Amino acid sequence: MSKVKIIFFLLLFSFTIPVSVNAQQYKYIVDKESNQKKKKFRIHISFRRLFKPKGERVAKRTARKDARKKRRMEKQYAKSVIKYQKAIGSPNDLTPNKKKKVYKRMKKNKRKAKRQVNGKPREPFLKRTWNKVFHRKKLKHKPKES
Repeated sequence: MSKVKIIFFLLLFSFTIPVSVNAQQYKYIVDKESNQKKKKFRIHISFRRLFKPKGERVAKRTARKDARKKRRMEKQYAKSVIKYQKAIGSPNDLTPNKKKKVYKRMKKNKRKAKRQVNGKPREPFLKRTWNKVFHRKKLKHKPKES
């Protein structure tokens, strides 16, 4: 009895081997329908859309955000001016008529730093070539007129 079962199992197993080997050949075919990706349809429920805040609340919130942002920017600017002044070391820079100059210098330095961070030279090509003309060494004595 057990021999019959073993023979039956071996026969069954021998029939399944060629099928599995043949299946391996077509496993990675691109044109096969089972290998093409099927679109998945998902149902997405957004709680934000269900409980949308009213217009007045949104307006108040945006006003608060803008005010907070403005205060933060003013604080940052004041700190940066003080820091910049320490770096330069001139107390006269912060007089009311010279604030513009400090701001301009800060902007210029920020641009240069941004360019350097991105792996570029400090100034653009045209600016570098243009400035070279004016940075020639000054003559110590005036040339004689003939």
